[in-house]
Amino acid sequence: RLVLDVAPVNGWLTVSGEEGEIRHGDPTGWKEPLLVTLVFLSLFLAMTLLLFVVNKRRHQMLLQSVLPTKVLPYVERGRNFCELMPSVTVLFSDIVSYTNISAEHPAMEILNMLNHLFAQFDNLVEKHHVYKVDTIGDAFMCASGIPYALDAVEGAESAANMALDMITVTKGFVSTGGLRVQIRVGLHTGPVVAAVLGLKRPHYSIFGDTVNVASRMESNGKPFRVHVSANTSELLQASPVSYQLTARGDINVKGKGQMRTYWLDTEDCGSSENKNMQCHGSSRRNSLGSDRRPSLESVPSTGAENGERVTTDSTSDAVGCTDIQVSILQGHIAAHKAVCDVSHQGGSRTI
Repeated sequence: RLVLDVAPVNGWLTVSGEEGEIRHGDPTGWKEPLLVTLVFLSLFLAMTLLLFVVNKRRHQMLLQSVLPTKVLPYVERGRNFCELMPSVTVLFSDIVSYTNISAEHPAMEILNMLNHLFAQFDNLVEKHHVYKVDTIGDAFMCASGIPYALDAVEGAESAANMALDMITVTKGFVSTGGLRVQIRVGLHTGPVVAAVLGLKRPHYSIFGDTVNVASRMESNGKPFRVHVSANTSELLQASPVSYQLTARGDINVKGKGQMRTYWLDTEDCGSSENKNMQCHGSSRRNSLGSDRRPSLESVPSTGAENGERVTTDSTSDAVGCTDIQVSILQGHIAAHKAVCDVSHQGGSRTI
């Protein structure tokens, strides 16, 4: 029979000396090297496991920074995600005369200006708990009511507060190169389909006619004004928070025909400029009930033209007329809803 002698009682035989003398080794001499080896192996495995956990956590944090938490399980499993959201307030803003500004100033200066301005907008996104959807060139797009549904009135309030704060921030903004800019802001409320598109660099976005109308509200607006649709206006009028809404009247909106729209104002209704305006409410508070910061009237004006450096004395009321090009899916909400499976879990439908 075969016998495997792991550790001989008298130790391993050792051949030493020039004459090949045979002597017994230390019976316990094999234990210390084995223990050292086991310790090193344990440390190696522990460090490997630690690196794996840390890298996985970094991966999760990176995904959470670009995708909502609720869609991560779908992305990790390689599944498509879409969800019908019944009431979302979409906000679009862009810089007035951006094409001319880009032509007159170096690209790096424009890049730094956009980066600093959008960084301030990102802070407002956190403050008002809206979701930043995308930046398209000089355009900034966010929405309230995604990725988690909100009451329609609460969503309109958050988007309205975000829009008014964007105006305030931009009016006091001066880039490191001395540039001042103007923005237009548009709001519209309605149903959208929220979905994650693509497998490479997946992107969470919203689709539907609501996105188109919000874009038209912005492109048909005026500098430092918030242009809102009738849908959003009705929700703001139903809010316990007072907002100053001024009827603009019916305007021709590309692709929609005649639409009644409104201005969301920050000026005092009693001022000489607005004495004939019909305003809704006389004061406005944020969602926490505290007084908002001073209106735009309290922000000092330098008289600088949009896109000019602060050191210049020229003024201009020129308004850019370029439309924002928005990537959308064709069709109505019903078409998007048809491709979603009827069965869903946690309110989210899978394709």
